[in-house]
Amino acid sequence: AALWRNFFPFLKSLRLSQTPPSQLADTAAGYTLLALDIPSSAPLELQPQPFVSMMQLYGWDDMVTPQLVCRYLSHLIANRTLTEALNGIGNAAYQALSIRTWSRCVLQMYVDQPVGGTIRTDTEQSSLLSEQLTELTRLVFKLPEVENMFVKAQIEPASYKQDPKSALLQFFQVVGI
Repeated sequence: AALWRNFFPFLKSLRLSQTPPSQLADTAAGYTLLALDIPSSAPLELQPQPFVSMMQLYGWDDMVTPQLVCRYLSHLIANRTLTEALNGIGNAAYQALSIRTWSRCVLQMYVDQPVGGTIRTDTEQSSLLSEQLTELTRLVFKLPEVENMFVKAQIEPASYKQDPKSALLQFFQVVGI
């Protein structure tokens, strides 16, 4: 309760920062897991399902920067306990929300890129985002909903592990089928 009361307001105030520190995603993921383990300790504003509220604040909000979202969701999509809890409360929409957020991040990353261009990794920040987006892409393609779509479309996922842009195009192709 002391963590929620004393540190969470500060954590929440950084959520919409245009240049959030990378540790913010790590800390927010930790708070999400804390909300899962001890839901009664979370503040009233996050109740009745504080871990879902945390996912909405840091993972699925379109106002949060791709850098924060990619790192945050990469921590949590791979967490079996969290995904089982989301499924257990009947919130299978987490997969759709995570897919939508992933596609937003890929599109935002390529908005200013020329056609046929690659991700600019000339700065440390863009290089880090590229790595995080690649990891999130790998995890999104492991979601049961995505795997089922590929099976139904009878398409083998290609080289999505290395190129989020190609993965998004392939995903759109599968959705079209």
